[in-house]
Amino acid sequence: MFFSCTFSIRFDPKTEKPIPVSSAYLVQQLKVIGRDFGIMCVVMSILAPYGWELFETGHEVNSFDHSLLDMFSWQHLANNLFATSKSIAFLKFMQILYHIILTLHTFMHEY
Repeated sequence: MFFSCTFSIRFDPKTEKPIPVSSAYLVQQLKVIGRDFGIMCVVMSILAPYGWELFETGHEVNSFDHSLLDMFSWQHLANNLFATSKSIAFLKFMQILYHIILTLHTFMHEY
């Protein structure tokens, strides 16, 4: 297998051949995927029963009638923190999964 990123394969500047990826690195990336998937599942399991709004803010979730004071209330900020945590975990999960698939694809075509 060879080390690659989402844009291109990394090459050794001396030999100009793809840099092999270590199995330890691959295992580490799989652990990160597992962690991020776990975070996503936990946050989604907590938020879904509450309609994605864990703390009541007094306004509809998709409304635009918030005052500036409402925007900076702890309930609104906490709801945004949970939603952002889910989004970040999902994006990292997908990025690393794509990275691993690209690495495996490169490996399959090399041998």
